[in-house]
Amino acid sequence: MRVPHRRGGGAAFAAAATLGVPLVALTGDDSACAETTAWDDSVTTVAVKRAHDRFAAELRPTAEARKAIEAAVTASLSVTREVRSARSNSSALTVRWQSTSVASTLLGIPGVSFVDSRTIEAHGQLPSLYQLFGVWMRVAASLTNQPPYC
Repeated sequence: MRVPHRRGGGAAFAAAATLGVPLVALTGDDSACAETTAWDDSVTTVAVKRAHDRFAAELRPTAEARKAIEAAVTASLSVTREVRSARSNSSALTVRWQSTSVASTLLGIPGVSFVDSRTIEAHGQLPSLYQLFGVWMRVAASLTNQPPYC
């Protein structure tokens, strides 16, 4: 049974985006590559191993992996800056709450929009959305008198 990689490509993509650094290439196991492609399919990925479970992987031969990484990074960096900068850097934060009262209260925050009775969302840059999520969690905790859960 294959256990999905829980922290890899998506975490790298989010961390780079938060710092304003474009991610042009990622190497890792096949799960990290798939996760990154799901975030942004323009990022070049090179799977250097195939994950079997959390602690086991089938490695690609070193020389082959190095050659693939070099070719992928070279190709990725040759993409013009204009093409990469033309893409929107906006992201969306969508949360489905257990409580309809939490969702309706959070609609009072500028930039928060209604999706359904328990789901809200906001759009913007990742650092701002991260801060906004912290505010949402504090509001939810104060309304429910317990640590929030989505």
